[in-house]
Amino acid sequence: MIIPGTSNAGYNRINDMFGAIVRGTIGDDDVPFNPAPSGVTRVTVCKKSGLHPSTDCPPEDIITDWFLKGSEPKDICNIHVRLAVCADSGLLATEYCPSVVERVFYNRPPFILTDERWNGRVGRGPADANNLPPTEECTAHGPNAITYSLDVTPFSGGMSLNWTTPPSYSGFNVYRRDFAGTEFSKITPGPIFENQYFDQFQALPGMSYEYRITVIDLENQEVQRHNDAKATRPLELYLKADYTGDKVVVNWIPPEANLQGGKIENYKIYRDGTAIGSPGQNTYTDKNVEPGKTYEYRISVVYKIRGVLYESGKTDPTSITVPEASDGGDNNDDDGGTAHRRLSFSIA
Repeated sequence: MIIPGTSNAGYNRINDMFGAIVRGTIGDDDVPFNPAPSGVTRVTVCKKSGLHPSTDCPPEDIITDWFLKGSEPKDICNIHVRLAVCADSGLLATEYCPSVVERVFYNRPPFILTDERWNGRVGRGPADANNLPPTEECTAHGPNAITYSLDVTPFSGGMSLNWTTPPSYSGFNVYRRDFAGTEFSKITPGPIFENQYFDQFQALPGMSYEYRITVIDLENQEVQRHNDAKATRPLELYLKADYTGDKVVVNWIPPEANLQGGKIENYKIYRDGTAIGSPGQNTYTDKNVEPGKTYEYRISVVYKIRGVLYESGKTDPTSITVPEASDGGDNNDDDGGTAHRRLSFSIA
């Protein structure tokens, strides 16, 4: 018989029918034995192992259950285990690990991942398999430390990530922290299996973004083996400095950016490393100049995002020499006293 509105799977139909009988008999309330039948006793156990709880069993796994007298568990739970692990890699700590923490893991019985015989996504495992204990020692520290590199390169549509792979793995997760964030956020919907990822988003010119790769090992544990990497979308301007009369006039082209509700609040102009102004437009007049001196100018952008101000990195410098009075204002330059440069700013 197929019950309308339910799955055709046999176990689902049995659950539906038996559940209807129980609810029709005693309702939805938990009906305790009152008094308890002779020959049974109630015992506090770890629901994962069915044994007496250890000090490492988390409170949510501790329950009380009924047992026939004489069949009560005698042993202490050995499925929840406490191990010293490296705080950086999440693997078993060695004498070289600078920061060691103790964590409780769930050493569950063996399991198999779903394949094409199951409905849904291939490769699924039990939810509690995410807390299996590590079996490998940390390789991130010590004289024989193995380093895994992560490279991030800006491109026109976002950031390109490439990384080296460990000898064995079952997938990777990618995380990003932007200039406004304090925590890393996962940007991949699930584990990916290639050692390359294109993060397609509108990065702000001149702003830094930090990335983290985690490895899903063969025990389905998520560990970090790569150092975090940071990259910046280039801040490309066309900076032009002109000497006119007794002043230097600096002009530039505003950056192309999708501000997503934010705006460019202003710019900051630096001369010889010191901030000298915060113009709201893409031009600045420096009147405090002296004949015969050379000045180096840089610019940064101040973005206002969700009410908070963020300053970008500075551009590459452009220089101009103020002519001596005897030069007649021509600066002895081919361009008649003008310095200009297309600027590109990037941090790897």
